[in-house]
Amino acid sequence: MNYRHGFHAGNHADVIKHAVLCCLLARMAAKDKPMTIIDAFAGAGRYHLALDDRAMRGGEWQGGVGRVWPDLQDDAPAAFKPYFSLLTRLNPNGLLHHYPGSPLIAAAFARADDKVLVNELHREERATLTRTMAPFPHARVYDMDGWQSIRAFLPPMPRRGVLLIDPPFEEAGEFARLRESIRVIRQIWKTGVTVLWYPLTPYGGVSAFSQELIQVAGDVPTLQLELILHPPEERGLYGSGLVILNPPYGLEEDAREIGSTLEAVFHADPGYRQRWIVSPD
Repeated sequence: MNYRHGFHAGNHADVIKHAVLCCLLARMAAKDKPMTIIDAFAGAGRYHLALDDRAMRGGEWQGGVGRVWPDLQDDAPAAFKPYFSLLTRLNPNGLLHHYPGSPLIAAAFARADDKVLVNELHREERATLTRTMAPFPHARVYDMDGWQSIRAFLPPMPRRGVLLIDPPFEEAGEFARLRESIRVIRQIWKTGVTVLWYPLTPYGGVSAFSQELIQVAGDVPTLQLELILHPPEERGLYGSGLVILNPPYGLEEDAREIGSTLEAVFHADPGYRQRWIVSPD
């Protein structure tokens, strides 16, 4: 696997994924019970937008967090507060240089009695990830295949927790693997909170995946949200989506506020959509 997230760090897909993830973890951390946070496809964990040559060459962050930060940091809607609070801690001088990956987000919201398990197979990315996680004694770094790590980590102890599945989508069949992962999770960790990210590209797969969600989710409350910046073109990422199993109470409203705000900031057309695949009622 040669995927390096540094080229895409802070892009529009990261913004909606990480803003929702920050809200989710903040709500989970608001309760006293300990939890386990698992990141199956972790990446490097932290990115320097001004010095990392990949971020500079890709430049995708300029159309993502680079637009959101100046537009919203002084007057962010409530649902953005956990995300912007973390960005401010990483960039205390007000200049947007440091951007957190999901492992650093997990570690930032974890408490002393929580566990953070992050997995990255790519050797160089894992070396950077290990340095990123070094200040957090409750974090552990692993080097398994991401898909295999899901079975290896579940069910976790503490059993209450969050699993993030954010694969690189470099290979064919990734949507089928997502569907199979949901089936596995239902069998061995039905009460856990699972967040699955996927890209919207013209290469196919997402329509069938969305249609089959109701079958694979079963009776587990499942929320789906998508931010679509523009209609599909011949190539490229035109949006992204999240599927959340067992979302904590209040996250539905958080996600809607985040999505509708980003729709306006990015001038997205057709924009943001959200639905319950399986209602919690």
